[in-house]
Amino acid sequence: MAGLSYMQRRTSGIYEFRKRLPQELAGKPAPKNPPAALSELINPDTGRFKRELTVSLKTTNFADAKRKDMREALRVTDLFALASRYQRGEVSGELVSLLRLPSVEEIEADIIAALLKEDETEREQGDARRYMQTPEERAQWPDLLDPGFGQLGMAEGHLEAKQDWIETLSKEYRSAYASRNPDIVRAELDWRDDSGGRFCPRMEALS
Repeated sequence: MAGLSYMQRRTSGIYEFRKRLPQELAGKPAPKNPPAALSELINPDTGRFKRELTVSLKTTNFADAKRKDMREALRVTDLFALASRYQRGEVSGELVSLLRLPSVEEIEADIIAALLKEDETEREQGDARRYMQTPEERAQWPDLLDPGFGQLGMAEGHLEAKQDWIETLSKEYRSAYASRNPDIVRAELDWRDDSGGRFCPRMEALS
């Protein structure tokens, strides 16, 4: 579990996704009248962007949590990108109506690009232990592996955990493909915000 980026386990046993907002957003005043899709990134009491986003994966099952964690990483990457556009004044008002739906090839290329970008970032920066703990906090458990504070690249054991994760996901996707079950990619195609409205940043970006 420690080798997986953005995923941690609560004391209740439920897994959650946790990721810091980009520097250009974290703690900064949010734009006026942002779309509802960005509400989960904004602290309603201060009107500022949160410093990190935490989302419950609503499961105590490790394999299920890993799959959801990967999908949440893709969703949040797009959500951060949309928030950055609003912050820079590139988009204003409510979300623009879709002019067209993306093709299968566009969706595939976009998801692959996002996965490769996330993978490269993880390999350079290491897993989340380096940012959710301090060396002093980690020292309380001397038997645990050092995550490599202040270093670049994966720490010992991180790559092995990532390989196990990839293999598990590969089996799930191969099984879904063999049974022609599209549910495994439904999160990438049809996301919903807390109000129940449809929202997909990938499609919005094509407007």
